[in-house]
Amino acid sequence: MCLVGEKNKAKVVEPATKISFDERTSDGLALLGVGARVSKVAFLNVKVYAVAMYADKSKLTSDLLNGDFEKEILIQLNMKVEANDFFKALEEALIPRISRIATDMATKEDDEGNFMTTTAEVSEECEDLALKEMELIRNGLSGAKKLEKGTKVRFTFKELGGDVAMVMESSGVETTFKSYELAKALLDVYVGDDPISVEAKKAFEAGAAR
Repeated sequence: MCLVGEKNKAKVVEPATKISFDERTSDGLALLGVGARVSKVAFLNVKVYAVAMYADKSKLTSDLLNGDFEKEILIQLNMKVEANDFFKALEEALIPRISRIATDMATKEDDEGNFMTTTAEVSEECEDLALKEMELIRNGLSGAKKLEKGTKVRFTFKELGGDVAMVMESSGVETTFKSYELAKALLDVYVGDDPISVEAKKAFEAGAAR
């Protein structure tokens, strides 16, 4: 990634898309790194969007997925896409993760390391809430049939302990989510064991290490 100055405000350029990101958000979160989402279409590698991750540097840990600190994923489109196609791609990545995470979170350890499994109904309720709230993402993107090049979609993840798990901002409209399973699944898309952009995850982890 390349650091440039613009109107006295430092920005970082994602090299594949040439999209630049501020080093800090308006809320003071620090940029960890940038990357690109590349998809293969008719044997061509299409650079769909650039993605950046920000975090609260004062509470940052190396565990970007489970660490209890405020963090943010910022997506900026590098091309015009159908809003429904964007959501479908995200949905395909989220649904299997939601199911796995809902099951994992319903199975906890006590202070002695013994597993305490809750009922299957609790796991199903958590999964159902996550899937229901996933529709809020679709609604937040449905202001237009197409998302223009340059459109930004921002997901901010709150610290544990509050009522709000995640806030999505797109086209100036803000949507709040209660489901921690959905929030964690979305983070898992970018910093989990099977990220949609390995290079982006590496950049985020390198920034956290710095």
